[in-house]
Amino acid sequence: MSLKSKVFGAYRLLQRTCLQVFAGDAQALHQSRIKIKESFLANKNVEPHKVEDLIVNAKETSEFLLENILQARLTSDNVYKLKITEKTKLQDNVLLKDSNTIDLMCYKVPEQYKKKE
Repeated sequence: MSLKSKVFGAYRLLQRTCLQVFAGDAQALHQSRIKIKESFLANKNVEPHKVEDLIVNAKETSEFLLENILQARLTSDNVYKLKITEKTKLQDNVLLKDSNTIDLMCYKVPEQYKKKE
């Protein structure tokens, strides 16, 4: 497979990823298409050995978008509905320890953070 076809493949991959991730959001889709085009045009005169790294970067960017970007829509119940796909990375929420809670009604600034006069 030629280097040129790999570059076009990476370009198409990013475009398709943005279509999937930003479906229904015309502004985000438009801005992402512009940014992808600008990025590829800015690197069109790069040496061939660096192009391979840029192709890998494009593939990693595509994976990142698919796994970490979520669309949220505000419903009539004043609640956000998330669009979660099979590729979305879900992580466990970290519970707060009781010692990490602060009662703001009784909060006193620690000595080390007070202004010295």
